[in-house]
Amino acid sequence: MKMTKVVDLAFNLRGDSIIDEYAEILASELYDVLPWMDQTVMIHPLKRVSRGQGITLISRHTRLLLRLPQVRSKDALVLCGRQIDLGSMVSIGQAVEKDLVPAATIHASFVDQDQVEEQAFLHTCQQQLNDMAINAQLVAGLAKKSGATRGYSLMLAGLSPEDSYRVQSLGLGQGHWFGRGVFIPHKSTVAVGEGIVKSSAFVK
Repeated sequence: MKMTKVVDLAFNLRGDSIIDEYAEILASELYDVLPWMDQTVMIHPLKRVSRGQGITLISRHTRLLLRLPQVRSKDALVLCGRQIDLGSMVSIGQAVEKDLVPAATIHASFVDQDQVEEQAFLHTCQQQLNDMAINAQLVAGLAKKSGATRGYSLMLAGLSPEDSYRVQSLGLGQGHWFGRGVFIPHKSTVAVGEGIVKSSAFVK
């Protein structure tokens, strides 16, 4: 069965800072404007500059990235010109649509499988990939925490173009509205998440 085309929609952002634990608030703010949002929509983690005292700075290069079916791109453009409160007011600017890149190696900075132990986490990820008939090598990276949620960064290697596109389109685990389980191309096996691979154990 042919998959629905999925794209990234990148919005300019203007603002000075946001709270560290912004993800659930951002999802709620977007849902208020886009009530049709469902589990086919993912929200990328925001790229931020620095943090301290519960506040994170953002830069002029920070983008709000939504991954969604291409047929919904025009509907999402109603966000342009809106302001959202993420601890301080942030303005959403114009958007550019970007195709997904079916890279052989992809990574997610935070995958939530409701598993604390690394091997159990990898086993659950592997099961999900098996269910999608996807072959990949898995490398768990840094342990991650957001509120009460714990997980790991994750790299998938050796993907075919079709499988890479499928994983990026569907994600893994839970919390796609909160920036979790969202994969992007990764050029190096040296860094996972924030730059240091904690485990080099491959799972096939």
